[in-house]
Amino acid sequence: VAARVVVSSSGNLPEDCQLLRTVQQAPVLVFTHQPEKLKTWRAAGAEVVEFNTIDDLLLNLGKRRFTNVLVEGGAGLLGSLMDADAFDVVNVFIAPVLLGGTGALSPIGGTGVDRVSLATRFDSVFVEQLDGDTWIRARKKSPQG
Repeated sequence: VAARVVVSSSGNLPEDCQLLRTVQQAPVLVFTHQPEKLKTWRAAGAEVVEFNTIDDLLLNLGKRRFTNVLVEGGAGLLGSLMDADAFDVVNVFIAPVLLGGTGALSPIGGTGVDRVSLATRFDSVFVEQLDGDTWIRARKKSPQG
């Protein structure tokens, strides 16, 4: 059975969610900066792990022999993984909706790069229309090519 991993630096997780109700059916690991906020999760059977940096989190997952991790993250987590170069494949879903404005959220945060020549490149790109959205799956280009 696959483990379900949650990353919440704030530790602000709902106590009335399906994930917590089904913790006995499949393992749940919660990585957080604020483990003291997750007493209910721990009491229900989730393993709560404190972490400080994305490297701590990745090292912990590696020690557990996690070799494939599906990340459904917000801009902060995705940006941290991009900055750490800790991904091989991306699946992006784009809705036919445009948002804008100087305060609009970016799908990927982190440090990023300041030149297009330094941007992550992809190959093996797959594109499909899926229920009105566009699904893009791409593998990160290897450094050799």
